[in-house]
Amino acid sequence: MRSAKEAAQFFRQKDYNQVGKCLFEVQSAFQSGHMYPSAISQWQNARHKHHGDRTPPVGAPVYFSGGRYGHIAIYVGDGRVRSTDAGGAGRMATVSIGWFATHWGYNYLGWTGDIANRQIDFDDKIDVYFKKLRPGVDDSNSVRMLRRTLIRRGFLKVRKPLSVDRPGNKYTKAVERAVSLWQKKKGYKQTGVFTEKQAREYFEPNKRIRLHF
Repeated sequence: MRSAKEAAQFFRQKDYNQVGKCLFEVQSAFQSGHMYPSAISQWQNARHKHHGDRTPPVGAPVYFSGGRYGHIAIYVGDGRVRSTDAGGAGRMATVSIGWFATHWGYNYLGWTGDIANRQIDFDDKIDVYFKKLRPGVDDSNSVRMLRRTLIRRGFLKVRKPLSVDRPGNKYTKAVERAVSLWQKKKGYKQTGVFTEKQAREYFEPNKRIRLHF
């Protein structure tokens, strides 16, 4: 059986799908075997559900209620999923989690850590590189994770289309101010940039983050 990241990569490279066969296509991506007649029954029978969580690890199967059979897709990061039929009948597309509510009227249920009664292998550690956490760094996953945690903890305020699910990836003046607010709260000098000690303290509560110096 493929790992979560391997299944996500397989789905990213896939352009066409069998119409209306979302569960079949997702199980094929994982090479898990085929069980259950529909996406909604796969969700109902899953053993490791994460109800409503919109920050699943890359490669997690994500589920939606709607229609007779529900829907399943694969999370590919940054609040987006790769889905069958999202580009039109028989065409794959990468869309936001919220896209299904807007376009199909389907509600997000959550994600699971298993598929077809088999445990999914997640390497769910998130790598954050200290040297990237500074002004002027753009298009960085490390900055994206910093922004996401600052938003979640209330230090960084953003407007649509930015959100916790789509936090952006630039170390802007707003990020400097947000880091300074955290430093002020902790009694540190307000520089807008973490020291190594501060970065360890800031990211320590999130056990999924692997910090590199």
